[in-house]
Amino acid sequence: MKDSIAAYIMSGSATWPSTSRATVRPPSRASLASCSPCSATTRPTRASALPEYRVDFGKDRSVKPIDWAFFQNGRPIFFVEAKEVGKRLPGYDEQLADYFAKAPEAKLGILTNSVQWRYLTDVMNMNVMDREPFLEWDALSDEEPPHDFLTVLQKSQYNAELIRAFARRKRAQNLLVGKLNRLLEPSPEFVWLAITNIETRKLTENALETWKPVLANAINEWAT
Repeated sequence: MKDSIAAYIMSGSATWPSTSRATVRPPSRASLASCSPCSATTRPTRASALPEYRVDFGKDRSVKPIDWAFFQNGRPIFFVEAKEVGKRLPGYDEQLADYFAKAPEAKLGILTNSVQWRYLTDVMNMNVMDREPFLEWDALSDEEPPHDFLTVLQKSQYNAELIRAFARRKRAQNLLVGKLNRLLEPSPEFVWLAITNIETRKLTENALETWKPVLANAINEWAT
């Protein structure tokens, strides 16, 4: 993950780092000389990315640097917190949320362990990172990466409001899918009616529960 981002910094590619499974050759030590840890007082003059970016949260708070901060016109526009490969991701990353809240222009936080990717923004409350990601991707179990979102994330046309608009639509879609799944879930009465001439066992509550996912899959297959 970090090698991929570092390679991007030096390459001047037209897009942000790809989340593809391709292996990226680590940049040379000399090429990373310009990527030394940076504080909030060191502002990039053009769109770039900085590792180990740190913000001053006050003398009473000690906050670790964020792994990567991406900048546009000298201001941070999104942050990436990259955990070790295979490490379980936290349910909510307080560090990422702190940096998100500190930068009003930032409308995207990415939490990843290089296999699982979670994309978060502030759909619910402005400048407060949502507790639930609007998009998740698993590089090993999901067949395709989220091409529609990666298109929005292109460096050449990055727009924070497009990120939020995409997130709002995605959240609404997820809520609707969940609602439809609950509505279309076979009721015990419907399951009993469907299997009464198939199941030879006594139609107990446990038997009906066993048949419920089978019937749901059958309905989906029939519908398609």
